[in-house]
Amino acid sequence: MNRFAISVCAALLLSAFAGSTARADWNPSGSLSALALVERSDPRNIGGAVLLDLWKDFGYFTLGGAAGIGILASDDANASRVFTPLAAQIGLRLRAAPVGFHVMLRGGVWGGAEAGGLQGGALVGGAARIEFAFDPRLYVTVGVDIWKLTGQRDALVFSPSLGLTWSP
Repeated sequence: MNRFAISVCAALLLSAFAGSTARADWNPSGSLSALALVERSDPRNIGGAVLLDLWKDFGYFTLGGAAGIGILASDDANASRVFTPLAAQIGLRLRAAPVGFHVMLRGGVWGGAEAGGLQGGALVGGAARIEFAFDPRLYVTVGVDIWKLTGQRDALVFSPSLGLTWSP
């Protein structure tokens, strides 16, 4: 069994590092953001998150997804939560120099842990970001996200954000 596991690991490593003749035609735009999380129902529940957005531009419209990891901490151990959002998104983006904007609507799921064990639920929300051109393809963003997390304990979260956005 040990030899089989070593063989499988070696094959996976070789396939990951071997050159491929296939070409990917998808060059997505994206954003990596750091968010400060504040729960509306109890402003003492605060935390942070890191969110990766990837999307394809269709003129002024965008279509893509978002994934991340976040934590909401509280004095009450039952109110603390670690979660991973995963969402599809549509948006409207004006890429202009020196300042542009991007507005997104998101819907998806989240999974994570609370005091009661593993939890999950639906996620709906949106984001608005102002983009400051640093380069023709690189932007620094400032914005706000609003997430509604449903599940055993619903939460409405406001999140100011700071990020870096790129475009092909």
